[in-house]
Amino acid sequence: MAPNGYLISRCPHCSSYVHTPTQHLLRLCLHCHRIFRVEPLRAQYIRDKSDAIARVRYYRTGKHHEEFVTAVEQSRIQVAELVPCVTREQEEIQENEVDSVHPSQQRLLNRLLRIHAGFAAANLQLFKKECEKAGLSWLWVSRQIEALVRAGRLVCPKPWKIHLVTATTTQTELTIAHNSTALAKRLGEIIRNAKTPVTLASLMVELGLEKAVTGQVEEALERLMAQGFIFRTTNGRYRWIGD
Repeated sequence: MAPNGYLISRCPHCSSYVHTPTQHLLRLCLHCHRIFRVEPLRAQYIRDKSDAIARVRYYRTGKHHEEFVTAVEQSRIQVAELVPCVTREQEEIQENEVDSVHPSQQRLLNRLLRIHAGFAAANLQLFKKECEKAGLSWLWVSRQIEALVRAGRLVCPKPWKIHLVTATTTQTELTIAHNSTALAKRLGEIIRNAKTPVTLASLMVELGLEKAVTGQVEEALERLMAQGFIFRTTNGRYRWIGD
């Protein structure tokens, strides 16, 4: 499938609508902080990113499930032709494997995180391959990653990438960037109190955040738009419309 294609799907854990590039099927849901693999044949395909974002925003505004199901059916033939078939046998791991984790496995995971996600963000699909190559259960690894994200030890610059927090990470990143609810609330406060529509860049400066967490800020802004609190103008600025 073309690199600029996107799949709209629902998180199997919290049912939130998300959009994902077709080349990054393994991702983290920024709403419930759970990892899942997008199933192409259960997703709607849209080629343009802005159209995909707009469609996700639309689905989140009301009861549009039947419309989404119809769109998935209409996309199925195209998706089947363009996306390689992924066998679920490789993804399904028995739950009892998680109960027999040896301390050395935790040390190995920590080492892999330092190597692959310590200096730059690591793609989840590639990191999964490295973990399986090292003999680690991906089900167990994914649960550890989810816990680290919730604890603020991992940053997600994009839902399909992870970046290990280091000593150089700012305290603001540790306390705000990983808490999507608090982040959305703070963004709403800034936009509401602004006299004129604000840009994404100005919001990042106001929050004192680095580019590494731009993806999470954009996700929080999309949530505020879906809830009807803010509006994005044609020139990409955000203004408050909540009251």
